[in-house]
Amino acid sequence: MREEAEVLASLGRMGQELLGGLDDPLLCDLLCRRAAELTGADKAQLFLRRDEDGAFAYAASHGLDPTDLETARMLEIPSELFETSAENGKGFPQLPSLPPGDHRTVRLFRGGLCIGALVLSRSRGTFDEKQERILSGIGPVASLAFEAARLFRALEAANSMKSDFIALVSHELRTPLNVILGYVSLLLEGDFGPLGAEQRNVLARVEESARKLCALVGETLELRRLLTARVPVHVAETDVGRVLDEVLAECEEAARRKPLVALRLEPPRSHGTIRTDPAKLASVLRQLVENALKFTESGEVRVGWVEKNGGIEIFVRDTGPGIPEEKVSWIFEPFTQLEPVSTRQHGGAGLGLHLAKRLAELLGGTISVESRPGAGSTFRLWLPFRPPTELEPELFDTVV
Repeated sequence: MREEAEVLASLGRMGQELLGGLDDPLLCDLLCRRAAELTGADKAQLFLRRDEDGAFAYAASHGLDPTDLETARMLEIPSELFETSAENGKGFPQLPSLPPGDHRTVRLFRGGLCIGALVLSRSRGTFDEKQERILSGIGPVASLAFEAARLFRALEAANSMKSDFIALVSHELRTPLNVILGYVSLLLEGDFGPLGAEQRNVLARVEESARKLCALVGETLELRRLLTARVPVHVAETDVGRVLDEVLAECEEAARRKPLVALRLEPPRSHGTIRTDPAKLASVLRQLVENALKFTESGEVRVGWVEKNGGIEIFVRDTGPGIPEEKVSWIFEPFTQLEPVSTRQHGGAGLGLHLAKRLAELLGGTISVESRPGAGSTFRLWLPFRPPTELEPELFDTVV
């Protein structure tokens, strides 16, 4: 029983390691290495079925000398040789790359189809009873890992296709929206003749709705760029106070629509100069302030900053409804809204906080939140005085 427990524990650890490396291109090498270690094999060779002709071709190995490795890489094995070999038995194909000794073939399956074969060899001695039991368990464990890896790749491809589609639609929406905004602006300025008060009111609503849709398109494209690592970072000396002044000025219109809410800036407690990307800092702060204004019906939204832990911490505190503790972790997920769709009172696609968090991390910072129902929320953005080395390598080269 103790030996059986050791076998199961070994297979369990191997399964965890393989499943933990689904996105690792070296998964095949990991399987060969771990299988050889668990069974005491000197050499391991993995052959996988090719989709186009069903033949088995070399995928990875462990312990082969250069000559045998070159031979294994040239092999193309007909599918029937592995499909008819007895699993864990000695009915394995006589491969040219096999050294003298004791050999076992472990087959990998997807459904009823053999998709791979792992050939393990011992040049001295034979596989003992415990190793034979491990061999019998490697097949199901490895088959599960390879199927999970296949599904993982399919999911990544589907996600990439969805992301590309969203980006394409967003690009196509941006042009007609800009045309609409341009004509509305010309109408409101009187370029096509005088307008009555009611006409101006209707056009103002059209303009506001178009700008909201434009902002949503912009957020979607920004998310796409972040996911594909195509966001350039331009580091410069940045006055946090000046950036905050600009952001609050931009948010004044949203604040005016909330007559019971005061937007306040606390007096600075430090100089507030850091090296970062000012445009991205402004984008993060704009998302945080607009989010606070959107969910606060009365009271205030207060903004300020302090020096903390080798950087600047900027806080945005509101007197809104607060967030239940179990839902705090959700708010930074993309396309997430805490309100049910059928009863939502606030607009948006649920991208703002996710983008803010991704941009903050891009700048080497963090965003945290403290909240409880009925007591409002406080979002804290922390950024270092100097950016990570990869954002500004020449600065760190001179400093270090």
